[in-house]
Amino acid sequence: MDIILVPGLWLDADSWGPVLAPLRAAGHAPHPLTMPGVGVPAPDSSDIRMSDWVGAVVAAIDDKIARTLGIRPAYAEGNQAQRYDVGQQFKAHTDYFEPNTPEYAQYGGNRGNRTWTFMVYLNEGMMGGGTKFFSLNKTFMPKKGQAVIWNNLYEDGAPNPDRKVIDVQKLLRLPDSTPNPHLWYSPSTMPAVARAIAADLARLRPAHAAYFREQLQKFTASLRPWQEAIAQFRAAHANTPVATTEPVADYLLRALGMRNATPFGLQADIMNGVDLSPQYVTLQNNLLEQRKVSVFVYNQQVVDSVTDAFLAKAKAAGIPVVGVYETMPRGYSYQSWMVAEVHALDRAITNKTSTEKL
Repeated sequence: MDIILVPGLWLDADSWGPVLAPLRAAGHAPHPLTMPGVGVPAPDSSDIRMSDWVGAVVAAIDDKIARTLGIRPAYAEGNQAQRYDVGQQFKAHTDYFEPNTPEYAQYGGNRGNRTWTFMVYLNEGMMGGGTKFFSLNKTFMPKKGQAVIWNNLYEDGAPNPDRKVIDVQKLLRLPDSTPNPHLWYSPSTMPAVARAIAADLARLRPAHAAYFREQLQKFTASLRPWQEAIAQFRAAHANTPVATTEPVADYLLRALGMRNATPFGLQADIMNGVDLSPQYVTLQNNLLEQRKVSVFVYNQQVVDSVTDAFLAKAKAAGIPVVGVYETMPRGYSYQSWMVAEVHALDRAITNKTSTEKL
């Protein structure tokens, strides 16, 4: 997770120094800011206003979005914030500017048309509030911090009224009630997604279908080291008991043939920010204190006093710890990340070695 750190009055980016290493160790990317006018002689900063500080934070956010989309920040529009009262809505529309219209001349004449939209939800839990793509009959419901990204133009620059969305849960024929959203840890997920992407691209660009098939074959081949590592692990360590904090890597643990002794209800409560019952705490403590498990799998990116207490008990009992991640750690591709997690679990069982961070 990218975290923008805004200092208090009169402080600069260096004031965040003590927390940078722990944040990076947890897999986050902190971005400490020095606000306009801080550290500058008073005569040279007397015209700095609070709006300049707000602008600096917005610029940092905009820079991150632009780099995520692969466009130059100078080409990005300003950020927009939308708030809806009960009963309000944004009616059906497209986000590109229709060529040869006054709107296009006003907003896209110099910079060009909108290529991408990057929308982040700031809250959740309300009735309604979904973003519906009518041509796809697909609605995204608000979830705080979740981004929905779609392209507005075709490869040749023509407006794209029919954006294609792949719903991985439906692609895998999983019910809406599927409790564990960490589908990328399942070895069957990415091959299915890659096949769907290649098929959709071939339908959109039939002339390039052979190229898309070739790229699909390359991607499929790139997953073989992970699949082979899973097969080797399963042959050597099937039915090894493990305890976890959250269901982050549960699909992978299942593929490896490991036996998760932590009840899913406990994992789900931690994942959803629900206070654990005393019975759950006692059960997990017994698993660790009595060494009923061989490995403790710990979500490195979401920690609190409860998970820290479980981690301390695992270490005190001499149980090796393996850290897992909800988002890809820096320096890894998806393939190398998944292989590294399997190898870390193998070292934990074979050599009793912990890998708390990749």
